[in-house]
Amino acid sequence: MKVIFLDFDGVLNNSNNSEYHNMFSHNNFINLKKIIDNTDSYICLTTSHRNRQLSLLMFEKVCNIFGINNRVIGKTDENSQLSSIAQNSILRVNEINDWLQNPSNNNLEKWVILDDMDMNINNFVRTNYKYGLTDDDANKAILILNNN
Repeated sequence: MKVIFLDFDGVLNNSNNSEYHNMFSHNNFINLKKIIDNTDSYICLTTSHRNRQLSLLMFEKVCNIFGINNRVIGKTDENSQLSSIAQNSILRVNEINDWLQNPSNNNLEKWVILDDMDMNINNFVRTNYKYGLTDDDANKAILILNNN
């Protein structure tokens, strides 16, 4: 299984526009769908919105529009022990590492992280919050996920 660790802000939206529920950009979602279509990958949510019911409902609606509603397999757990003392990027890396080390995820083949925060971790594609997930970012993610 191939997994996309997905943030919302600065990845699926941008500073220029957010058409869907004022939260998601059409073009950014097209690029997410491109990654999924070219890699047969699934989504694990890392976004701070992952525990906000309204945000998740809006995300689900937009996923339905793009035909990728069946690609979300879960979310990383919040690491509350670190959340008050760690920077957001360190916290998110730790949460992703916890997910990767979980024995129930042992069928993982490849993975990529899509986020606008700077992270010191492998398989990372940093997006620019001004533009969100661009075609170039999508191509980088596809290379990571399809690399033999």
